[in-house]
Amino acid sequence: MKKSLIALAALAATASFAQSSVTIDGAMRIGVLNNKSGTTITPNQGSANVFNFRISEDLGGGLKAMAMTQRRFDATNGAERNESGAAGNAPGFHLAVVSLAGGFGQIDLGRIGLDQNWGYNPFGSNGAHVNPITFAGATQNGQWRYTLPTLVAGLKLSVAGAVQGNNAGAEADSSQLLATYATGPLSVTVVSEKVYGNQVGGIGANSGGATAASSNSLKAGGSKLFTLGASYDLGVAKLMAITGTEENATSGARINKGTSISATVPFGATTLKVGLLNDQNSNKDKTSVGVDYALSKRTTVSADTFKTRNDAAGQQTWIGVRHAF
Repeated sequence: MKKSLIALAALAATASFAQSSVTIDGAMRIGVLNNKSGTTITPNQGSANVFNFRISEDLGGGLKAMAMTQRRFDATNGAERNESGAAGNAPGFHLAVVSLAGGFGQIDLGRIGLDQNWGYNPFGSNGAHVNPITFAGATQNGQWRYTLPTLVAGLKLSVAGAVQGNNAGAEADSSQLLATYATGPLSVTVVSEKVYGNQVGGIGANSGGATAASSNSLKAGGSKLFTLGASYDLGVAKLMAITGTEENATSGARINKGTSISATVPFGATTLKVGLLNDQNSNKDKTSVGVDYALSKRTTVSADTFKTRNDAAGQQTWIGVRHAF
């Protein structure tokens, strides 16, 4: 009897040591966009339609191995949409990350998609977004990240970057420091990033798709970027703000600066959204207003309207539905 119990205990220990899981999740978003150019059916958001595959294995002793991949696609035509908009990003998995976590913190390697401040506005990274600065290092080839173990409750600290040799000169070598503190109704995120070269005319040009032939205009200097995002939930409303600056790392000359403020007001299944953006670089102010209606925990119908000063598209309105699974 005792031998049987010992054998069962050993079997249980072995089973717990090798526990692993595979999960699939994602989202689909599609709608109708109307502006001066006409009417189109579009997700109006590059990251709206995704499939995520996540693998996790418990190695025992508090050690865990993980892997994650993400496929993006265009729901209007079924074509893959895994590029991030910058030159040199071939179709394939938009994200592909291998991770190891334990008492030492967490190490991530691959095509990570480094953390940004998108979460501090209610519109996300879509046509009505109110994020003033888009970082070059958000998604690059050959990225790395080290997240420290929890030192203070609610505090997350990480250091990250990308290796230029993995990007064939189309994107820059970069480094990033990130700190997030979240407690109760308050959340604050600070991101500081340095891009060491091989990009054109700042972040806007890079995210728009610079060509390799012209990608050395800032090679000697690179860029320094800083954003601060914060939110506070009052219960009756959630207030959010983002401010960001980008400078030439050598001369200190300002390349871009922007600030946004936004808010959400919940009424049962309905959430009202409003956002204001001031982009000092392009002299464009954007006003965004929207409403979300939750049909369930996973399905939401949205209507967003936004207008940008000095924009030929004029007033734009998007109405659509999003389903998460």
